[in-house]
Amino acid sequence: MWKQAIPTGWDKLFEQLVQKINEQDDGAVIRDAKQKFGSLRLHLDRYTPATNELIEAAMHQSAQTCERCGAPGTLMVQPSHYYETLCEAHSGDALEVERGNVSKTYRLTPFKPTGEMDW
Repeated sequence: MWKQAIPTGWDKLFEQLVQKINEQDDGAVIRDAKQKFGSLRLHLDRYTPATNELIEAAMHQSAQTCERCGAPGTLMVQPSHYYETLCEAHSGDALEVERGNVSKTYRLTPFKPTGEMDW
C-alpha cells in the first residue's frame, strides 16, 4: 500500500526495510511512509529497539541514494525549495545542501495536557 508513496530510486531500500521489520516484528503495521527533506520516513503503529535501528539505518541510507534511480546521491534543494536526494545526472537546477551531522532521530509523542493553563 505504501510503496506508491516512495520514490522509485528507493524501491529496493524500502522493500528490504519492510522485510527486515517483518522479521523483527511481523505484527507491526506501517502507518506512514514518505520522502521528507530528502530522506525516507517510515512510521509504525509500534516500535521496538530493533525496528528503530532498522528505520534509522534506512533513513541514513536513503539520504545518500538518488530518489529517482538509486545511484549514490547528495541532498539537493530545487529552486522551489523542495529537498531531494539526487545523483549528478538527476540534479538539474538543484543546488547541493550541506547536511549537518545528524546521528539520532527523535519521535515526538502527542501533547497531553496535564491541567489548567496559566494565562
